[in-house]
Amino acid sequence: MEAQSKYEEEEKEKAVKEKEKLEALKRKEKHEHSAIASSEVKQRLQEFVLNKKQREAKQAAAAAAITSNGQTGTNLTNNYTAKSSLSSVNMNW
Repeated sequence: MEAQSKYEEEEKEKAVKEKEKLEALKRKEKHEHSAIASSEVKQRLQEFVLNKKQREAKQAAAAAAITSNGQTGTNLTNNYTAKSSLSSVNMNW
């Protein structure tokens, strides 16, 4: 019985704390910003960060693969510049 009453007491304390949090948010001025993010916002932020890390890892892997094939970043830039220059020359004819 003691364990059950202790559990009930803890639950009441949790409910009171939650109610106090909600009341504080209700009283908060409109110009004040809340630092409490919803679970959906947290999830989307986590997905965004994960996607960004995956993109960066793919880019790093691609850069490493290109570098290991003997072409440096400078060579790639020069090749791109030369190709784009040729494209513009061909378009002007």
